[in-house]
Formats: sequence, C-alpha cells, structure tokens
Amino acid sequence: MEQVLSMLYGISGVAALGCYLPQLLRYHRDPHARKSISVVSWSGWIAATLVTLLYAVFVEKSSLFASVTALNAAAQSMVLAYGVKGRCSGNASASASASFHAGHDNA
Repeated sequence: MEQVLSMLYGISGVAALGCYLPQLLRYHRDPHARKSISVVSWSGWIAATLVTLLYAVFVEKSSLFASVTALNAAAQSMVLAYGVKGRCSGNASASASASFHAGHDNA
C-alpha cells in the first residue's frame, strides 16, 4: 500500500505541476495579467513550501517527496517572478508616461 501511495503522490505531484503551465503561459503572454498576482500571498505559499521541502529532506528523507516539493516551489517562484515583474514594469511605464507628458506639457 505504501508503494502505491508513493507512486500516486509522484504522479499527482507531476500532474499538479502541469496545472501551472496554462497560468504561466498566460502571464508570459499578457503583461497586464501579471499585475493581478498577489506578491504577498505567493511569497507566503513559497515560504510554506520551502518548510515542506526541509521536512521532506531532513525528517522524511524522501527524495520523491523532496523532488515534487522542490518542483512545486520552482513553479510557485515563477508565478511570483511574473508578479514582481508586473509590478515593476507597471511602475516604470507609468513613471515614463508621466515624464513624457510632463515634458510635453511644458513645451
């Protein structure tokens, strides 16, 4: 039974990772969608996942558990990176736009 559950855990972990793909593709294609990502929420989920990774490595000593968790953390980090990029690029373009309009208003 333990082997079956381990196999199911590995399969479900890989399947869950596949579920990130459509969302990541959307963020890649649509910079405006990135602004809706909650940086605080995703940071918290990544922190919890990293604790789970430490548990998998040091307590359970399970390479399967650790691998699935590490891959999940990587996917979560990609979402977070898109969120941060969306915030930074939004501020930069708003600032550039304001500078452009300010320069032309004085002309």
